[in-house]
Amino acid sequence: MKITQKLHQFTGEKALIIITGAQEADFHIASDGEVNKIDSFKLEKIHFSDDEGFFGRAGNGGKVASSGSVKEPLKEEYRQEFLKDLTTHLESIESNQEITDVYLLTPDYLYKMVEEAMSKKLQNKIKLTVKGNYYHEHPFELIEKIYPTK
Repeated sequence: MKITQKLHQFTGEKALIIITGAQEADFHIASDGEVNKIDSFKLEKIHFSDDEGFFGRAGNGGKVASSGSVKEPLKEEYRQEFLKDLTTHLESIESNQEITDVYLLTPDYLYKMVEEAMSKKLQNKIKLTVKGNYYHEHPFELIEKIYPTK
């Protein structure tokens, strides 16, 4: 789609804009006055009730001797699945596109993990990171975050 004239046009650039949420990612290419979504993925959401997966073991006299939750290992497994998918998509994009710059919009708690999912070549092309969850934002709003208008 054509970028509105009041926004940065990415003239002479082929910028990869990566937007992640907790379980999804969109990938846009911005170049010479246009921005287009080239790829995306979304994992199915895992829902936990407050006590789902909680377990306890009774000791002497029925007192709980140990307890725990399978929720945390599942969250970590889910995060690893997200990062694996992210890496796969980034490798595919990198092999099919001549990227000059990378702009990353991701939640603060995911920033380091998302960066580590990138090749060193892409990491070196990061021009700006905007921390926050901007996954549902329109591409023009993302460009405004990257290059604020005066």
